[in-house]
Amino acid sequence: MAEFAMEDEELPMYERGAAAGLLVVDFGSYLAGPLVGRILADMGAEVVSVVPPGGPVFGSEVLSFALARGKRVVELGSGAGAGGLA
Repeated sequence: MAEFAMEDEELPMYERGAAAGLLVVDFGSYLAGPLVGRILADMGAEVVSVVPPGGPVFGSEVLSFALARGKRVVELGSGAGAGGLA
């Protein structure tokens, strides 16, 4: 018997995740904010993480990658001419 992949919209809520359909913008830094964003991403939300120029402000690069799982990361520009905040 062949199995067919279903689109996300066709899946029942318990298979998509409790936060499916939510858009979350994560401006958090250090640990608490990015951790909540990661949990929401794991629950099916679309999470966009906004970080300062130079990347996240974590002490560890491994922690930074772990907390960015399931998110889209947007880095602010370093100057007004680049379209970012001065």
